Amino acid sequence: MCLLITGTSKQIRDTLLKTEGLAEDIYSHNSDGVGAMYATARHHLKTPKVVPSTVKQFIAFIKRLPNDDRPLALHARYKTHGHIDLENCHPYIVLPGRLAMMHNGVLSHGNSADSTKSDTWHYIQDYLHPMLDAYPHIVSNVGWQALVESDIGSSNKFAFMTDHGELVVLNKQAGIEHDGLWFSNTYAWKPSLLIPGYAKPTRYWGGQNTGYGWAGHDRDFDDYDGTRYSNAWWNNRQQNKVVTLGKPAETHTGPQSSVATPLLENLGSPSNEATTYEDAAGYEEDIWQAVNDADADTMADLIAERPNFTLSTLVKGGSFVCSVNPDTDLGGRDAAIVKLLIAKDYGALARMSMVSDASTQKIAEIICWYGDWTDTPSADDADDTAPELPFEVVTAAHAA
Repeated sequence: MCLLITGTSKQIRDTLLKTEGLAEDIYSHNSDGVGAMYATARHHLKTPKVVPSTVKQFIAFIKRLPNDDRPLALHARYKTHGHIDLENCHPYIVLPGRLAMMHNGVLSHGNSADSTKSDTWHYIQDYLHPMLDAYPHIVSNVGWQALVESDIGSSNKFAFMTDHGELVVLNKQAGIEHDGLWFSNTYAWKPSLLIPGYAKPTRYWGGQNTGYGWAGHDRDFDDYDGTRYSNAWWNNRQQNKVVTLGKPAETHTGPQSSVATPLLENLGSPSNEATTYEDAAGYEEDIWQAVNDADADTMADLIAERPNFTLSTLVKGGSFVCSVNPDTDLGGRDAAIVKLLIAKDYGALARMSMVSDASTQKIAEIICWYGDWTDTPSADDADDTAPELPFEVVTAAHAA
């Protein structure tokens, strides 16, 4: 998913080099490229970038950043689609010599045109370059910025750097700020390495938050849209459940799969989860909207809240068609998740999601990014009333 950091060059450089374990942690999560963008006193736009093969090379790149107070943006890449190469490494040149750009998030705008390129590349070629080539100064216009923010959604963040050193960040409110630095998310690194007492709020928490995550920000969840994921939204979800006392926990009754790996052994059954909800239709809309938007963060929240309901809605309402070969292109856990989705084994997927927050996030990412969803129920579900897709499902997005 990548990480984007903005601030002064010296502060970014010193923070990453002097905070114990921070550079190593960022590289461990985002090792598919690192780049920076800044301007010189003579208005030359600089965009150095490399694809480091070791953490030592990553740190060496950081050490070469200017040791002064000029504005700078740094991007560490995690590849999901598009080749791992210098061309797909951020920053991207929007206007040669005049404007560069970085992106954190997932876009779904014609990515299938060239599978070797990232979603950021496609968005620049199809939208940003034509607009900004004709009106280069519009990047500083707040109306244009609001228009682009609306188009890309709050889960995507853009950073632009001009040859005069002007730094423009879109959807800045969706990131976090600490000691003069801005970080685009909290999931592609460990904030606790830098921010003492940092505690990221989760749906499993049930008391008063005293950690940095809520105390320092207006939004309940640093990574997400503060309106959609407000306390009111969460409390409403809890209150709308129809609780049936004495009802046994939901058990897996879907088609069994032979692809469950040792990862799934001894995980037990999903915990008590009500199977009837007054807001079921609305919840299904949330699920398919997350698929349509390729919004893995929202999907992870939906799975964490109601694993059986969310995953069964997906596999009964559609069929997963993977865009990669799980046997040759993916690792053990990723391949297992893809095969379970294809086999429609939502019970095993629900148990896997219980292992950790990271497992839930990975399942959500594969659901949203690694393939397409069709609305054709399988033969095993022919007698069931499969939920109708309330939204047109587009090709899953490719991550930057």
